[in-house]
Amino acid sequence: MRLTLGRHAEVIGGLRSWAQKNPLRERPHGQLMLALHRDGRRSEALYVYEQLRRHLIEQLGAEPTAAGQDLYSRILRSDLALTY
Repeated sequence: MRLTLGRHAEVIGGLRSWAQKNPLRERPHGQLMLALHRDGRRSEALYVYEQLRRHLIEQLGAEPTAAGQDLYSRILRSDLALTY
């Protein structure tokens, strides 16, 4: 909820912890990526995706879902629709 209210800086720590505890789940990683991107930390957001992708490939032999790949692509393009 705070992420949708523009309070992205407040949620980064909690999202990072959630993502670390769930290295194969895309939802916490996607929300962390979005929060980082909105906080002006684009390179960190892209790194989160790369880590998720590496874990998925190593552990499951699978790529991130289309939704995860789309978010990554939109962050790469600095899609203004991701701003809020």
